[in-house]
Amino acid sequence: MPKVSVVMPAYNEEKRITKAIDSILGQSFGDFELIIINDGSSDNTENIIKEYQKKDGRIILMSQENSGVAKALNVGINIAQGEYIARMDADDISDKDRLKIQVKFLDMNPRIAMVGSWAYIVDNYKDRKLEVKLPCKYEAIKRFLIKDSAFIHTSVMLRRRVLDEVGYYRDIRAFEDYDLWIRIAKFYPVENLPLFLVTRYENRNIYNKMTYKNLDKYKIYRTRLRYQLKALYAFGLYQESLFYIARTLACIFLAKIGLRK
Repeated sequence: MPKVSVVMPAYNEEKRITKAIDSILGQSFGDFELIIINDGSSDNTENIIKEYQKKDGRIILMSQENSGVAKALNVGINIAQGEYIARMDADDISDKDRLKIQVKFLDMNPRIAMVGSWAYIVDNYKDRKLEVKLPCKYEAIKRFLIKDSAFIHTSVMLRRRVLDEVGYYRDIRAFEDYDLWIRIAKFYPVENLPLFLVTRYENRNIYNKMTYKNLDKYKIYRTRLRYQLKALYAFGLYQESLFYIARTLACIFLAKIGLRK
């Protein structure tokens, strides 16, 4: 069985998926399987994956009707054989040493349930590249989770047994990752590595466009508040918690009266 199962959902990513797959197949750590879930793509995504599959036996293709990112991820996790599950989006790029670094970290730190990393964010619309540096240590991550998600989703590697214990992704629009991080961090230490191991491409992800297309700001802020309160319940009250929650409540009010759309 492979040490790592890389799980990649894909929906209509024919223009970008080749770079994502290449970045995984080119890893300096080779003991992995790459599970790609074609989530009802209507373009050439599935054929591109099949061509890669002919060249590399580590690729496993699962095709299904379009069901959304959470359900697609759960399909991949269900068949994953690896001790560790690594997330990967079909339009992002992993550093060539990402898997090697994260595997070594988890092997050397058996108490840590999940590890993410910092990320480069490329905004094609504004032609800029940003650095995202999220908190690294467990206590700082718990505090940050009361504000927002503390992990770059596509950077995460976690232990399969932990997912089996806390449950997989819930079918929630827009916040399925935030929900899972809170459930894991409630019971297990989690960390981010202060290394830029992934590059994300914002404002072009198909899943993001689908997720937010029919969600107005009022519903988004209400959902965010729900998960902020879950984090508060899980980790306790910090001094800064009230500020974050009050800010979200203000955003809800402004969105409700039409001043924030």
